[in-house]
Amino acid sequence: MGKPRRPMTVRRGPRSERTELRFPAEPGSELAQLRNEAHRAFDVHWEFAGDDWKSRNHARTQAYRWLSKQLRIPFDQCHFGMFGKEECRRAIELCRTSAPPSLNKGGS
Repeated sequence: MGKPRRPMTVRRGPRSERTELRFPAEPGSELAQLRNEAHRAFDVHWEFAGDDWKSRNHARTQAYRWLSKQLRIPFDQCHFGMFGKEECRRAIELCRTSAPPSLNKGGS
């Protein structure tokens, strides 16, 4: 094996209350591959939502809200780096078979 990796750090909350959560996945592992696949399936729902960063940021937030409701998890825990294998598989299926209502063709 190569040199040890530093764990991924996810920061949540306001600076004064920030917590660090670590959910590393070994590169090339099944979990890492599933997270990447889930993220790719998810990203197509918001990446082309507008011509400016504000539109895309709003669309991304709405897409994460939709995904958190579909997965029945809190919005603040809807982060691919926090997903296990089963959550990734569910997210992939959801994102490939449906889309957030506001992001369907012609939606705002």
